[in-house]
Amino acid sequence: MPKVKKKKKKGFSVSFEKKVKNARKNVKKDIKKKFIAIEKRIPGVKELEKKVESKEFSSFCLTYGWAILVILVCVGGFFWWQYFTSYSEKCDFVDGSGLFCEQLDITTEFISIEIRNLNNNSIKVNQVKLKSCVLKPDQNIPDNDKRMFIVPCNISSGRLKEKIVVGFKTGEFQKHSVAKLTEIVP
Repeated sequence: MPKVKKKKKKGFSVSFEKKVKNARKNVKKDIKKKFIAIEKRIPGVKELEKKVESKEFSSFCLTYGWAILVILVCVGGFFWWQYFTSYSEKCDFVDGSGLFCEQLDITTEFISIEIRNLNNNSIKVNQVKLKSCVLKPDQNIPDNDKRMFIVPCNISSGRLKEKIVVGFKTGEFQKHSVAKLTEIVP
């Protein structure tokens, strides 16, 4: 049987494959050149690689790494529960409302808030509202005087960050003022 000669492929695909192979070789050469240039600019790169791969480093991580991790988790927990912060209750009315929160006490059954009138004339408080808890007292507060309002409300224990709305009349005008409450409910 006579030998059949294979025809060489000619055309676009053969020349394209050769160009791709040449391009890959050039890219590998460029990467090696750049890595060598980086090693020359930064002394100690090879020594650093050797240190990271050494047995001493891995034994150090196994010996002390778990202890460092436990300490970081504990410190993170303390910050999460705000152990390091000095906590104070807040009751701040919006500036310009003419009302000032003198005292705030929150339990799981009620909210006790003492409001001072800083307006130049007396006001009549007709609503104190927190979430779905509403108190309609209809109490007059003379200029620069204060009154205590106790709003019955079921509040779950934990951190409370809510807004309380106080509705009042000054003269003929009905106004609403919002206070931001922040407190830990026992």
